[in-house]
Amino acid sequence: MTSSIQNVASFRRCLNYCLEDKLVIGQDGQKFPLYKDRAEILFCNQCFGEKEDLIRQFNEVVALNQNTIKPIFHISLMLHEQDRFSKNQWIEVSKDCARTMGFEQNQFVTILHKDKPNLHIHIVANRVGFNRRLVNGDFTGYRLRNFCNDMEIRYKLKPTLDVRQKLSNKEKQLLRKDIRLDRLKEALQQTLKTTSDYPAFEAELKKQEIKIYKNEKGIAFLLDQRVVFRGSEAGYPWKKIEATLRQNEELKQNQELRRRQIPGHEESEEPRLRHRISHHF
Repeated sequence: MTSSIQNVASFRRCLNYCLEDKLVIGQDGQKFPLYKDRAEILFCNQCFGEKEDLIRQFNEVVALNQNTIKPIFHISLMLHEQDRFSKNQWIEVSKDCARTMGFEQNQFVTILHKDKPNLHIHIVANRVGFNRRLVNGDFTGYRLRNFCNDMEIRYKLKPTLDVRQKLSNKEKQLLRKDIRLDRLKEALQQTLKTTSDYPAFEAELKKQEIKIYKNEKGIAFLLDQRVVFRGSEAGYPWKKIEATLRQNEELKQNQELRRRQIPGHEESEEPRLRHRISHHF
């Protein structure tokens, strides 16, 4: 299974491409469809109707968030010419794709194209949700290729190249950076569960080959002696780290206080009195 994804600005232009027949000019100068009725709407999520209805509904939701100029995912998924899916299978694949890419709660339309030997679908998805949030557009090419690899295994399709072999050098660099950032997030999360002061926090990260840079502006972390992330990039700015360590210390002190109040953990008053008397004499 092969794939492509684009961020586009116009629902009308995107749906015109996906739903209208391609026209060519004949010898008589008249236009006619190269393949009649090439497109079929298989599934609509959180929307309904024909092309104009869909455009209106999509644009109404896009108006809730004006912070992007390209609010649309245009995805295509294509089978090898020897592979076949039923319409119901295509629908399930499009739903799985929506979950993988993070727009399963948003408006999207699945459209089947029948004008090529390689059967394929187009998914037109609204990145803006009803909650006004914008679906993450980072590493979409990588995530989509990884999804196709999973589908090949699940449905026993003809395999394509490994996802990493398809990445450009720039994509590989971004992927390595993303993996390091995930590693940092996990390290910070686990370390803050087991430390209650800054020296212990720093020492524990040093064991994991993570170096800290801290000044009055905040905190940063060096991984693999080559990549630096600000604490805020990992979701852990200095104020959050400081507050968590303080809470851990308070919890530790409260637990110690309760432990001392348990009978048997403190000396009784009589031995302490005897000690003071013997010391006095």
